[in-house]
Amino acid sequence: MDNYSRKVLGWSVSDRISGRGSVKVIEQAIQTARKYHPDFISYLVVDGGSENHNSKVDSLLTNQPIIKLTAQKDIASSNSMIEAKNKLIKYNCLYKKDIPDKEALIQALAGFFEEENAKRPLHSLAGFTPDEVYIEGKNPDTVNFKEDYRIAREKRIAINKNDPCRLCVQ
Repeated sequence: MDNYSRKVLGWSVSDRISGRGSVKVIEQAIQTARKYHPDFISYLVVDGGSENHNSKVDSLLTNQPIIKLTAQKDIASSNSMIEAKNKLIKYNCLYKKDIPDKEALIQALAGFFEEENAKRPLHSLAGFTPDEVYIEGKNPDTVNFKEDYRIAREKRIAINKNDPCRLCVQ
């Protein structure tokens, strides 16, 4: 996941956690990054798991413009942003669906990531989607967004007060 835009750059479903699985996801992320940012130089923030620290991952990164950093070891910050995304996956996707098999899981996740990347505007991105920031290069202007957000909230309150609904009019 790109930490700035919050765009998920790669994902995979596997029966087990492994270096091979990590390589697959990192290769997807590299492919996505190169598509939109051909000259990218990036950091890969990982946790201390063995799936991230092995010869397969190290071999892949040897010839890439990527610096691997272990959260709370090489840098003071954690990998909480991806953990927050994992929590969203569980509570907004997986726990709400009947997922009988691996194919259904892959379909559910594909829909979730499409929604998260392309359709769901984020407050932290001033109302833009991750794709708008990562792909289109839109720059979140939080000062203007805060004013637009305030105006929209005031309009919504005014509309709700004029609604004849007995619960809204008190």
